[in-house]
Amino acid sequence: MLKDGTHVRYSDHVEGDGKAFFDLAAKRGLEGMMAKQRDSTYSRGARSAHWLKVKHHQGQEAVIGGYTAPRGSRSHFGSLLLGVYDGDALRYVGRTGTGFNEATLTSLFAQMRPLVQKTSPFASIVRPNAPAVWVAPKLVCNVKFAEWTADGHMRQPVFMGLRVDKDPKEVRQENQNPMPKSKAKVLAPKKESAVSDEKLANERILTFAGKHVKLTNQNKIYWPDDNITKGELVAYYDRMHKWILPYLKDRPESLKRNPGGLADKGFYQKDASPDTPKWVKTFGVPSKGKRDLVDYIICN
Repeated sequence: MLKDGTHVRYSDHVEGDGKAFFDLAAKRGLEGMMAKQRDSTYSRGARSAHWLKVKHHQGQEAVIGGYTAPRGSRSHFGSLLLGVYDGDALRYVGRTGTGFNEATLTSLFAQMRPLVQKTSPFASIVRPNAPAVWVAPKLVCNVKFAEWTADGHMRQPVFMGLRVDKDPKEVRQENQNPMPKSKAKVLAPKKESAVSDEKLANERILTFAGKHVKLTNQNKIYWPDDNITKGELVAYYDRMHKWILPYLKDRPESLKRNPGGLADKGFYQKDASPDTPKWVKTFGVPSKGKRDLVDYIICN
């Protein structure tokens, strides 16, 4: 019934080569595959043992039970405090501070503010790493993460967007099995729609001292063995900058580039690129064997 078009594509079946197909999906950074029993039928509105999701990286629906105060240049909030229901009790399963840009931070904060309450909605005591603001458990979001920890928390969760069609009381832990390590460089391909959850999660705008810096490819894997993304690296520096910057202030810096990945030897780029913003300080330094001065970027 479906014809290939710009927005809808039919994905045909691959018979008999499931393992090779899954390996290819993982290599291309796709979410995973559907495994189907050949003679089965579609079960509407119910999960079936005949159709199985085989995920390359884990996904989970989570209820937003609060948020932490922002730090540094971050606006609105720092991390979301997430939970799933065990019966009628909301169990804390971790926090995520990655996957946002300025637009998602502003939009989500506006939706959480009317839900603010004095007490925690979680069944157990939650001690986040920053002051917490509790909200009524009315909002559901999608996250992707590396694995479940032994204490029932999601490791390295990344915000992927809100679920407006989901009853929070229906949110349960979907999978408790740890996932294999990924070698994919990008967790998911960009969609062609005008604005998508993946695009929002893959971009971020930092604002500080009235200056704006757009960050892209936030979901790109930097350390494959540990499944750590570029966005998580940025979030780490955002948290630690108060301790790092005093040692760098007013010093010339060079850029280490690894176009072949972090395992590659790479090279150092000392000269500031032509598109360096005008508000970034540079300083010309004589270089041996070079007639012109090298324009180093000065940490300011």
